[in-house]
Amino acid sequence: MKAEEILKTYDAFLNRNDGESAGRYLINEVNAAVAAGDKSLELSLVNELIGHYRKAGDDGNCKKSIARALSLIGETGLKDGVSKGTIYLNVATGYKSVGDTVSALKYYDLAEKLYAEYLPDGDVRLAGLLNNAAVSLAADGQTAKAKEYYLKAASISKEAGRKEDAAVSYVNLAHLQDGTGDAEGAEKSLDIAYDLLDEVCERSGYYAFVCEKCAPSYAYFGFFLREKELRRRAKGIYERA
Repeated sequence: MKAEEILKTYDAFLNRNDGESAGRYLINEVNAAVAAGDKSLELSLVNELIGHYRKAGDDGNCKKSIARALSLIGETGLKDGVSKGTIYLNVATGYKSVGDTVSALKYYDLAEKLYAEYLPDGDVRLAGLLNNAAVSLAADGQTAKAKEYYLKAASISKEAGRKEDAAVSYVNLAHLQDGTGDAEGAEKSLDIAYDLLDEVCERSGYYAFVCEKCAPSYAYFGFFLREKELRRRAKGIYERA
């Protein structure tokens, strides 16, 4: 089975909010790839597994998946610049989730250089990289650069019609602004994010995931009605699925 087909089935589990089954399925497919000696397929799936363990909060297996992915890049002789950049992005985000900011920034930088060389201007994958890198930049005290990255990521996402991704950038920016004492800026960013989520027409499982991700931030800032509404939207989507 090709990686695209496997990941489509994996996503179907996630769209039903069944992360446990999704994880079991993905791990079984990784093991099958190992048994078949198909290292290219294993690399594609282990790359996805980094994100799975990150979202599950399983730091130990996240680190193991990162190490295996980096090893497989060499073992497969991967040449594709975009593919390598995407793996470095997932590695960096994995390191960020386990609290290793230094390693995270190293691999975000490597990914950004590859994306700058191989991706067309305005590609949404660059927005994803900038949004995630900004978190580690903020943790490293580089707040001005982090703000620049959030705003650039939001702009790229909006231009590409990915309003839910732009909303995440603005919610993250609100936390950054709050941490630097800019309460007014934080509230404005939250307003922009909520308006963007309102404007999304195609409300899929990913939209539900974003609503759930943003809801706690609205509660943190005292916008409890907005938090409740975002959770209601997510619940409705999962129930229909």
